[in-house]
Amino acid sequence: MNFSPRTGITCLLRNKRINITQELIRSILHLEDGGIRLYTTKTILHIEEYNPIEACCRISGKHFEAAICLSTNQLTLPCRVLHNIIAHIIVSRKGHLDEVNHYDVFLLDSILRGCKLYFSYIMIQQMNCILSGTRAKALPYGMILTKIFQHFDVPVRDSVVLLPKATDTINTLTFKQMKIFKEDGQWVAKSKDFDDESGPSTLPFELAKQTDRLTYFFS
Repeated sequence: MNFSPRTGITCLLRNKRINITQELIRSILHLEDGGIRLYTTKTILHIEEYNPIEACCRISGKHFEAAICLSTNQLTLPCRVLHNIIAHIIVSRKGHLDEVNHYDVFLLDSILRGCKLYFSYIMIQQMNCILSGTRAKALPYGMILTKIFQHFDVPVRDSVVLLPKATDTINTLTFKQMKIFKEDGQWVAKSKDFDDESGPSTLPFELAKQTDRLTYFFS
């Protein structure tokens, strides 16, 4: 399996050559063209119309003098839910999801400000990042890759079928794992997870209603 910034990811699977490009992903997922093309794993982003310090303040409801890596319990409640979605869909990854890295901050802030993201670009870069890791065992975005394999007529019927787990859907179990509970008809975080300056501790009704049936199609 090889990666090239120009040609994307190429591999040979069951005697079929597969070339995963941004254009192919957009076509298969019916995504619109355009959006912000930025990806980083460690460094703070410094681009026009984005202030990393202001972004940290916006997603946490706190005041910071410098851009820092946050933890999920420092986020406002809506951003805590959004980060869970980002870590499973946009930059799908395994392991502990408590850390909010600089790129997570950028993505959260971009979504809050209504900025359009170039998902196919992010997906290619994230897969390459994982492929480059010393402990890489499998690529993320399993369901999307299945669609891509079907596009190239790669037989997948005899493959091991992994059924969706309860944690693959955002529901009350998901909120419980994030220590978010329903009280008096509203979703609230346990008080010990938020101090007095941590911002809203109540999940807006509109977001809670939308996430009740939101499935991780890109996990």
